Amino acid sequence: AEAAELVDEHAGEVLKALHGQRRGTLSIPGLETMNGPLRKAVVRLWLRRLGFRPPSVARLDEVLHGVLPARADANPCVLWTGCEVRRYRTDLFAISPLPPRPAATPLQWHGPVMELPNGLGRLEWFDERADDHSGGTTPYQVRFGATAATCRSVGAGGRRRTLKALFQEQGVPSWLRPYVPLVFYDDRLIAVAGVRACAQTEPGSAPNRRVLWSGHPWSGIGVFQ
Repeated sequence: AEAAELVDEHAGEVLKALHGQRRGTLSIPGLETMNGPLRKAVVRLWLRRLGFRPPSVARLDEVLHGVLPARADANPCVLWTGCEVRRYRTDLFAISPLPPRPAATPLQWHGPVMELPNGLGRLEWFDERADDHSGGTTPYQVRFGATAATCRSVGAGGRRRTLKALFQEQGVPSWLRPYVPLVFYDDRLIAVAGVRACAQTEPGSAPNRRVLWSGHPWSGIGVFQ
């Protein structure tokens, strides 16, 4: 018991300097510099502090020998009750298990607030010109997984990007992208919720408005602002 307490104390000191690029993540390059016992202790303590159930020895070995050494563009996942451990680029993530992917069927959005399916939170309009929340009967739609859409940055000289390029630029993990709400107006993408507003300059297009995404499961890891 005394030895375990000392290991935890040392792991806690190491953990302070092992933050990844996103809140709550661990630096994979930092973990790879450690010896095996310390690496195990640090990962266990990290999971415990995040409120997750500790993994079995077998699951922990999968994390250390399957997820950490995977290619930076790979999509490995180790799952146990109440927890998934994944990587994106050089960060190690621990999250609650992902819900079923939302259906590709467009959802009609009328009004200021929309509750999303599968526990993905809610969307809310913020009209910057009026500085208040507003809605209406305009033909807005929310879609998921519409990967062929493109988004042009707001402002002069804004570039048009594919969704894949935009997600890569903003550091959105590939395994979270299918859950990002995409807001359309008359079949034109006007907002990638939590990521980017898309410019609308065509005649008769919707006014520039911000979309707020809240109440989703990943607000604590700093991926979506």
